[in-house]
Amino acid sequence: MLLTPACWSLVNMYVCVCHTSQEEREAAMRAEEDAFRAKMLAKFAEDDRLEQLNAQKRRMKQVEHQREVQRLIDERRRMYEEQKARDEAEIAQQQAEEVRLNFKFKSISPMSTDPVHSVLSACSGARPGCMDSLCVNMRI
Repeated sequence: MLLTPACWSLVNMYVCVCHTSQEEREAAMRAEEDAFRAKMLAKFAEDDRLEQLNAQKRRMKQVEHQREVQRLIDERRRMYEEQKARDEAEIAQQQAEEVRLNFKFKSISPMSTDPVHSVLSACSGARPGCMDSLCVNMRI
């Protein structure tokens, strides 16, 4: 029967326990407890350090996410302002076109409410020889 290394350590512990005095066994147990205590304190300290790093990383990620959210909000606000400016420019252009057309039509019919007179005066060919159908039909 072959013994594994783990079995050998158990055998050695049993042999050591059987051949040692009570004081030696207690001293060995205290030394083992002290080693275990030191090992566990080191492990917990390492866990705390890793947890602290994780907490720091988590805080950094939260700050990064807040920055990204603010950047997206600013981008949406900028796009809204640009669209609003384009809409206002388009409205201003339409109003300018309406003013221009109104001015053109007002200049075509100066102070006259007579539709025949305004049509004849608007015609660029209201002269002799004009072939515009209105001018031709209206000539006497």
